[in-house]
This record gives sequence, C-alpha cells and structure tokens, in this order.
Amino acid sequence: MRPEDWQDAGTSSWDPTLEPPEEADSTTLQEVLESAQPQTSRHVQAKFASTSVASSLVFSEVSDWALPQQSTSAMKPSRPKPKPQTSSNLVSHQSRRNSNRNRLCFLYPYPISLNSVVNTSVKRMADKILRFAAMHLTIDEYSLRCPDCLLLPSNPVSGKCGHTRCYKCVRNNQLELEWDGTVKRCPCGNVEFDVSQVNVLAKDILEKLLQTEKKIRAYIKQTFESQSLKDSSDMLNISEYYGVSVEHLEEHRLADTSSRIPISPQIRYNYSFELVESTRYLEASCELAKVAVSTNNVLSRKARKVLEQLLSYMTRGKFCDTTKNVICGLLSSQATKSWLKPSDLECVLCFETFTKPITTPCGHTYCQTCIERSVDYNLPCPLCKRSLRGFNLRSMCSINMIDTVLTSIGAVKPDIVPDPNVIPLCVCTVAFPGVSCSLFIFNRRHWLMVRRIIETEPRYFGMIPTEMQPNSCYGTILEVRDCLLLEDGSYILSTIGVSRFKMIEKNVCDGYDTARIEVISDIVTEMSLLPELNVLAEEISTKFTTWLTSMPRNLVTEILSSYGTITTVDSDVDTWSATDGPTWHWWIITILPLSHEVKVLMLSSTSLHKRLIAISRTLSTILQSLEATTEADKRTHQDLIVS
Repeated sequence: MRPEDWQDAGTSSWDPTLEPPEEADSTTLQEVLESAQPQTSRHVQAKFASTSVASSLVFSEVSDWALPQQSTSAMKPSRPKPKPQTSSNLVSHQSRRNSNRNRLCFLYPYPISLNSVVNTSVKRMADKILRFAAMHLTIDEYSLRCPDCLLLPSNPVSGKCGHTRCYKCVRNNQLELEWDGTVKRCPCGNVEFDVSQVNVLAKDILEKLLQTEKKIRAYIKQTFESQSLKDSSDMLNISEYYGVSVEHLEEHRLADTSSRIPISPQIRYNYSFELVESTRYLEASCELAKVAVSTNNVLSRKARKVLEQLLSYMTRGKFCDTTKNVICGLLSSQATKSWLKPSDLECVLCFETFTKPITTPCGHTYCQTCIERSVDYNLPCPLCKRSLRGFNLRSMCSINMIDTVLTSIGAVKPDIVPDPNVIPLCVCTVAFPGVSCSLFIFNRRHWLMVRRIIETEPRYFGMIPTEMQPNSCYGTILEVRDCLLLEDGSYILSTIGVSRFKMIEKNVCDGYDTARIEVISDIVTEMSLLPELNVLAEEISTKFTTWLTSMPRNLVTEILSSYGTITTVDSDVDTWSATDGPTWHWWIITILPLSHEVKVLMLSSTSLHKRLIAISRTLSTILQSLEATTEADKRTHQDLIVS
C-alpha cells in the first residue's frame, strides 16, 4: 500500500519530505490561542519560560494513533533525514524560541501552523464527537466545591440549604460565630444546623472521583505546588485561576489541597495544549471535546474551534472513522458512567435512584418522600437505627452534590407532568359544592398527601364516602382554604366544595389513594321549566325558614359554625344555569336528616329539577312530623293539666 493510497482509508496522502514552515500563516491556530491567554503572575511566567516549544515538529511526528495502521512496517514510508541547518535557519529558529519563552500564559502555543479554514467533513466529524461527549459527560466538579474553601470537600457534611462542605470548614465557621455570638449560617446565607455526621454517600462519591483522570490531576498538582506563594498579589492571581481561597493557599503544603482542586473547564482547556506539545493529539482532542460541551459558553466556543482545526490536521481534512472512534472511546472510558453506576445512587427504601435526595443528621441519604413517610411513623433511621425525632424535613433542601452526580450519569428522573384528571383522594364522608367542610386528618398515611396538596396550586383533592355505600364512586372536589398543623403531626383542614366528579379509576401513590376522575355537571335547564323552578324555590324557602325557626338556638348556632351561613334563596336565570345549580340548595341538602346513601344519590343526579322536588318533599315530611309532634305534645300537656 502506497502513501498516496491512504486517502481511501480516511486520511489524505502524507508527504515525507514536508518540512515545518519558517513562518506561520496569517490565520493560524496559534492566534486563536493567544486570544484566550489568561494573565498570570511573574512566577507562573518563570515556570513556563524554561519550557521549549516543539516548533521543529514536522507532520511526520503526528501520533501513530491518528494514522492508518499498516499490516507490515515495510509499507510505511521511511522518515526523512533532517536537512542540515544553515546559519539563517538557526537564527530564525532561535528567535522563535526566545519569543516563546517570553510568553505569559498557562497555554502552550500550538507547534504547527494550520489553516484556520475547516472543511465540511471535519465539522461533521466534530459534531459527531461533541454529540457523543454530551451523552458521556464528566462531573462538573465546580458544582461540588465546598463554599468555604472552594475545594472538593474533605469529610463532607451536608446542611439544610443543600450545600456540602468540609467538616473542618463547618466546625471552624461555627467556632467563629459562637465567639461572636451571631447566628450560625452557611456562606449562602441560610441558617445551618450543628455539626452532624459525615455524609456517607457524598464521601464515597468523592473518594471514587479522586481516583479518576489521574493524569490531569497530576498535572494540576505539579503546576500548583511549583508556584511561589511569597507575594500576596501572586497568591490572589493563582487563587483566581485555580478557584481556591487565598487562606487555603498558605496551608496547601500541610494538607491535601492540590489533590482536591476541582478540574475546571479552564484547567482542562490548558491541559489540552500540554498534550498537544507532547504530540498526544487524540488525548488533547478528548479534553477539548469535554470543554466544548461544558457550561462555560465562551470557552466552549473556543474549544470547538481548536478541536476542529486539530481534527483537520490529524485527518488531513478528511472524515476519518478511525480517529473519531478512538476519541469517542477515550470519552467513554473517562465519563462518569464508567466508574459510577445508577445502582450506586439508589435509595434503600424504594430501591430506585434518588428523587430529591435528603441527608439525615446521621449522614445517610434517602429520597425525600421515603424518609418523610418513615418520619411520619416516628421510625428511626433505616440504616443505623438512630432516632430522627425532631428532624424537620420541611426545612431541608435537596443535596446539590448528589443532584449533580445524577445529572452527569443521566439518572435524573424527568419531572412528571401532573394530570389534571388525577387528584389525591380522601375516603371519609359526603361533601357538596359550595359548602364548607372541616376535616381532622389524624391518619398518618394521609399526612404526606396533605403536605403535597398544600404545596401545589390549586390545592384540590377529592372526597368520597366510604366504599361500603352504594354509588360511592361519586364525590366532590374540595379546595383547602386553611390548614393548621398540630404538635403530633396531624392536621385540621378548612375546605370548601368546588365541583362534583365521578371516579373512573382508583390507584395508590406513596401510600395514599389517588383517582382518575370525570367532572360531572347538570344538564341544561329548559326554558319551559324556569317558572316551575321559581315556584319550587319559593316553597323550599318558606318551608326551610319554618323548620329552621323551630330548631333550638344552640343547634342553629352549631350548624352555622360548621357549614357557614346559608346564601340567599334566589331564582335568577343565572342561578339556574350554573353547572352544579345554586349553592343554597346544596347547603340545605347538607343539613337535611337524610342517610348517606340518599345524599350520594342526590350528589350523583344531573337534574336540578329532580333535586329541588326531593328537597321540597323532604321538608314537607319534616314539617308534618313537627306538626304531629306538636299536636301530641299539646294533648299530653292538656291531659296533665286535667289530671
């Protein structure tokens, strides 16, 4: 196989006689890098000034990974002998070396001049690599930093605000605040609790994390520990570059500071040029791809442009599956999924990946819903059996570190869009639209349901009678107006009926009942029935007033305090056209001495005319019984007087 036949293998032909150009082109990758060079201290400059730039590299020195592998070594063209250096070449070469020594940067200049124009094939290959990198992410270590020391936490402790900090930082902060007599707060401003146990899950994740990407961590350690920290201005510059607080720079030799520096996109971007100078182009492409899919928008655009030109150089402007596959293999081997599985982030109570992870004071992590149900029943920690009495879950936020790790491995559960036809269900009694209903929720299985109802808008849930009664599939949607939490965890709810429904399907969610419902409404009242409805309304108003005045005053007061004041009985056209009819007739049905079966039957009826007739007949029966009772009392009274 000849060198000119390599185009069929995905790369262009290779000219063994090609030498490095004397001068860089006007549009080179080096100019792109110079625009991204950060300003650093003179000590950093001195460290890198002694590093020689591989400006004498030729195209033949590309890593063998990027070139097609031949079956025998005889098929490879021999490397050309270097030409003798002339005096002019030596002067030009020495001047370029001196100019590179005086460069202030952590970035290494690119060793070969490249044309900045990238063809479509290379861009298409870069797009595929970046799409693969987006599906095989690495952890954003900056989001795992301790808010105090800005390093990866050592002996991590999670607070109420969801931030994870070093045990030492928390303790030092608390000692300072106790000395000043101020409230203990996290750097984010939220009030923190006393020093608790180390977060077991977070510590395990960090230990695994520090065992990954050892090459770049060794690069960070080498560059960080070689800096001189005598000048305060240098300390400030270096702390900004590495993202470490100045206080921890002073004691970095006494602790493991350098090993806990988080890998930022900027550090990864600079490390890629260290790899380029070492002719490790495929590894550099892998690091650039990680930066290109990071959240740093400015740096990601630069990394993408550098990646495209590096790919163009390695593949001679052609789409090469071999190069793409090798880079994707490197990305896959370094992704978070390669060392952390979803099974490592499962709740021991529900055996599923964490949803809103909460850490208890004993340092164990559970789903918020799972630990809430456990605390409702006054159960201890499921793992260590430590008492959780007094642990206020309502003040706890989801642990940011675990949420970040779940995102990096793609194990975050998508938010479930609530179905408006599925509502929480309470099986208790009969409620009616527009009528107040007070509830005492003492059953622990309903406490989680009440908390979720209060946190959502609108605060609706369904009420149906006990399932032993006929037509128990009909109920009323209630809206929570007020809620009172008692010391033992039970609730007193003040609700009002909104509308009627028919239960289509019943399920169980997190221990409480839910139902898929269908809202029901009255059939449209015909205009010919309006006069009759007006007559029925007048009769009901008269009969009800008579019955109400015959009741004892204390009984009337109790009824009004339980169900509210009755609305005025009116006969407007708008009243008859309401979906559930006028509110006053439901109020009367509520206090009528009827069985639950009859009330549920009236609730399920879609005919306003039939309900009014039933109310009128019931009131007539009540008044007749009152008259009969009155006549009997009079006769008894007369008999007693005569005797």
